[in-house]
Amino acid sequence: MKNQTKNTLTYGVIVLTAANLLVKVIGLVFKIPIQGLIHDEGMGYFNVAYTIYSWLYLLSTAGLPVALSVMISGERAKGELGNTRTVFSTALSVFALIGAVGALSMMIFARDIAAFVEVENAYLCALAISPTLFFICISSAVRGYFQGLGIMTVTAASQVIESVGKMAFGLLLASYSVSQGHPLYVTAAFAISGVSIGTFASMIYCLVSKGVLSPKATTESNIRRSSVLKKLVSIALPITVSSSVMGLMNVIDTVIAPSRLQDIGYTATQATEIYGNYTTLAVSLFNMPTVLVYPIAYAVVPKLTEILTLGKDGRGIITSSIKTTSVISLPCAVGLGVLSLPILDLIFPENSALLASPMLTMLAPSVFFCAVLGITNSILQASGNEKLPIISMIAGVLVKFLSSYILIGVDGIGRFGIPAGTCLCYLTAITLNFTFMCRKTKTVPNMLQVFVKPALCAALCGVAAYTVNGIMPNTSFSVFVPIVAAVLVYALSIFKSGTIDADDIIQLPKGEKLCTILKRIKFIK
Repeated sequence: MKNQTKNTLTYGVIVLTAANLLVKVIGLVFKIPIQGLIHDEGMGYFNVAYTIYSWLYLLSTAGLPVALSVMISGERAKGELGNTRTVFSTALSVFALIGAVGALSMMIFARDIAAFVEVENAYLCALAISPTLFFICISSAVRGYFQGLGIMTVTAASQVIESVGKMAFGLLLASYSVSQGHPLYVTAAFAISGVSIGTFASMIYCLVSKGVLSPKATTESNIRRSSVLKKLVSIALPITVSSSVMGLMNVIDTVIAPSRLQDIGYTATQATEIYGNYTTLAVSLFNMPTVLVYPIAYAVVPKLTEILTLGKDGRGIITSSIKTTSVISLPCAVGLGVLSLPILDLIFPENSALLASPMLTMLAPSVFFCAVLGITNSILQASGNEKLPIISMIAGVLVKFLSSYILIGVDGIGRFGIPAGTCLCYLTAITLNFTFMCRKTKTVPNMLQVFVKPALCAALCGVAAYTVNGIMPNTSFSVFVPIVAAVLVYALSIFKSGTIDADDIIQLPKGEKLCTILKRIKFIK
């Protein structure tokens, strides 16, 4: 049973990781030509609307998919598949209502939202993306249902469909707008319409999958919708509050950054360009490593819930998930910090890359902080301590607001105050979250194995990347050489230092065979 649990979790993580990696690559590929079409100013309008939408999306659905997953996995563990139908139908009704209200609200108040953040030309983008709130709510209900059943393929496929639709229709509509000679803010609205179309296609796929792939219930439902609704709210509300509070971090940047930059002498257009550059280039690269980490957090919720429901010890899966998160995120953070300019220069125009590079370097440590925050949130939620992350998030956002407001307004710091505030926010939140997790789950990971050794190995790979990059000729694709060097140094160091051992390898699919090969070449003992 223990090996089956590990293999199921590992399979779910691999499926979601592959899908999320593809989604992020598609998203990055989408932003390259879009940035060329509408430039930093147009991306400012695009990202203002997208940030507001993302926060409303978090506010609408952040907790419900997790609550639905927890309840479905709990009923499945008890063998009550009949109850899963009642749980899902109740949740779907709630999702649909929330999505409709959210979409209509954003549609009605689009112009007021743009005026509030002092980027008035963003109102068309807000209007164009508003229907997405309804589509994504329905999709989230189905994803939460299948997550609870341990079926991650529906979530993975729907995310890919959403991303492909966003890119294809966004580029098509933006190109049409440019050919018609429309101003940048209109073209940005055409571009963001692709998000709505892609999300609609994803919703249709989810609904079809629900009808085709749902397991047949062998028992009748013995729970009432009212009790399901009460439990959904009790689990979802604290998760929603904590997630939406953390989502305020990006809203804070949207509200504070343009106005505070204007306070120190930038024009409104210049401030919008800086914000668009940061969110399009630096934040896009910052978000890439999360595709390797968030699937772990996503998959661990139903699995840990199932283990605890059956009265088993969950400390092993908790420690393993944190260690995996650390091993993956630390070298990503170091790599982005050391190679920020050559990576950005490979993808985006030189002037935009030069502007964003130092901001990405400052933002890079947040890759690790964000990863640890995500996994500790999931552990606390699955173990019935979903209210505690609220405290962590509120503390982090307060630090973000104060530090960003002060630092951005200091002449000489300016735009660098945006990533600096983000780092301080995440650091505050994970410190509290990790403390809560250790106390409530009675799990104190081995700090040497979980954090110190991966950090030292990541530092070695950073030195390798910096050294090799310094001796490479300045060509478009020369950045791949230091990346390969860093990967090789990191792989060698994590095995030779014992950071990754045979017990970790054997949990992977075909882990026993892989373990035999690594022992043969003396990478592990």
